[in-house]
Amino acid sequence: MIDYLYPKHPHSQFAMPRQRKGKASSDDVPVVQPTEQSGMQKATKPLIEISEEEQWRLINESGVLKHVSRPGQQVSDAIGGEGGLEDVSFGEEVADMILYLIPVSFLLVMMDMLIHYQYSKRPTSGEMLDRLTSSVPILAIFIFYSKFA
Repeated sequence: MIDYLYPKHPHSQFAMPRQRKGKASSDDVPVVQPTEQSGMQKATKPLIEISEEEQWRLINESGVLKHVSRPGQQVSDAIGGEGGLEDVSFGEEVADMILYLIPVSFLLVMMDMLIHYQYSKRPTSGEMLDRLTSSVPILAIFIFYSKFA
């Protein structure tokens, strides 16, 4: 029945692919061992030698260290103006968590339905509701603490 769709090879059922002419096989390609210096760059001498005192003078004059925050110090001017990051109320955090929870729980239900249909079974609304009631609270906690930690 399927023979007319996939005709057999005229010479043999298990014919080997033909070798192309003019192409180099893997046996013809020479193998070269890497040298010790091929993967590493040679250490080069700097173009200009600057003493450590001169380097510190240039750093202090440029003011680079003034913009770098030290550990435990609040970030200022670069991120949130004078007050740093603004505080978010608990209600806003919960609202944001719910806004993230809706699409994630929809994806959970969709993937669960696809798994059922993959095995030619139709999921019932009770199975979907059981799945949601057991997993949405866990997802909510995970989303809340991963986003606002």
